[in-house]
Amino acid sequence: AGKRWENLQGAEAALGENLEVNKDGEANAGSASPDAAIVARGWSFPTVGQRSTEASQGALLLAGFDAGQQKQRPSLLGAVLDRFRISPWAWEFVVRGHGLGVVTAFRGNLDAAADGNAVASFAASGTYLSDPMAMGSAENTPADTYSVITQSLLGPRLTWTTRHGNQPESSNEDFNNLLIPGVGVAPVTQFQFLVTLFAVVIGPLNYWLLKRKNKLPLLLATVPIAAAVTTLLLFLYGIFADGFSVRARARTLTLLDQRAGEAVSWGRLSYYAGIAPRDGLSIPRDQLMYPIMPSWLSRRWGGRASAAPRHLEWQEEQLLTRGWLASRTPTQYHAITSRPSQKRLDLRVIDDGLRIDNRLGVDVTHVAVEDHNGRFYWCENLASGRRKMVAATDLDELLSGIRRLFTDHLPENPAGDDGYDISYGYQLSESLMEGRLSAINDPAIRSWGRGKYIAFTRHAVELDLGLDDVKEEASFHVIEGTW
Repeated sequence: AGKRWENLQGAEAALGENLEVNKDGEANAGSASPDAAIVARGWSFPTVGQRSTEASQGALLLAGFDAGQQKQRPSLLGAVLDRFRISPWAWEFVVRGHGLGVVTAFRGNLDAAADGNAVASFAASGTYLSDPMAMGSAENTPADTYSVITQSLLGPRLTWTTRHGNQPESSNEDFNNLLIPGVGVAPVTQFQFLVTLFAVVIGPLNYWLLKRKNKLPLLLATVPIAAAVTTLLLFLYGIFADGFSVRARARTLTLLDQRAGEAVSWGRLSYYAGIAPRDGLSIPRDQLMYPIMPSWLSRRWGGRASAAPRHLEWQEEQLLTRGWLASRTPTQYHAITSRPSQKRLDLRVIDDGLRIDNRLGVDVTHVAVEDHNGRFYWCENLASGRRKMVAATDLDELLSGIRRLFTDHLPENPAGDDGYDISYGYQLSESLMEGRLSAINDPAIRSWGRGKYIAFTRHAVELDLGLDDVKEEASFHVIEGTW
């Protein structure tokens, strides 16, 4: 981007960024500090350290949320000099968020033949990005630059698996924390009751009755018959308790840019089918479905999971036929889509407060809005196609409502899952989606940005579960919207 960041404006234009320069931007743009000028335009110098690599911290910086720690512009140059003394390579690049992703701009010349600096050497060594394990095996590796990058928010974003927190066909340690409540669970209490009853009936009672009738040899028949009946009762209870339909639980995040008419959705889809649908799942052509495999199906050594072959028919939609959804088996997928979208909340500030029209196509349970003047609004239970008027509210009350919703929908392992099983799986809790959700709910948040809203809905606005008659339970759907 040039030693004084002179080429950044071209990159911004190519990205289609609608830059909102802050009030100090014009002054900083003409100042002697090019670093101050680009910060005023929304770029950030990433911090370095163990905490900086956490998904939530990276998302907090890239999303531009105000966590009560925004830098004061007059002291920016001093902060730059202090951090430069700590790690000079950290100031060779700047970052800015773009959707759930990050755009990185380097100060140095990326042509290794031009000046041979560390950034150029790093860029010329493409294997370091595709295979970080190759570090140290080559001569003259740019260790300082590589160390800074891997210790910044860019570190966990270098590979597909760390961005998604998942690798298809490999075990995932977080599989059990999004199971459908009460579904597929062994009927322990019922088993204990039936076993106790079986012991009483097949033992003392059976012996007393047969001895009274002088037919004790019949014990050879009554005992196995009673055992078979007890087993059948347990089996039937399990079948009818879980039902025969398909049930689902979803956890999704949608970034909805109403100004550009674009939406990006990430989600975890958890299924349990009493009887698997004959035709499988029907998914839109632009929706990715990556399998999430449980650790208890993986092999002990290597973490690879075993699964049946999957069949897909590519027609007007993706028909996920055989192997995608088995009967009476917890099944999960990581779904992602990015598409144009006209779904929206129509928001208009009037004298009495804020008028909200729900054009999302789904019911909204709660929505927090920050208007373009910095006022906050809170609305509950807004059905699809309906309108409500709400008055401005206190930020602390709004934050309390949002944190309560996140707390009520924390992914948790079911009772009895001690979580101590040794595995080699990935963690969905470290994905970009969970990082952004954590950033939205960060305790220090004071603003998500003017002209933004955080909505909670009963169903996903863009991701499709693949079935018309699926019953959705305990789901959590979040929309970060820009208007």
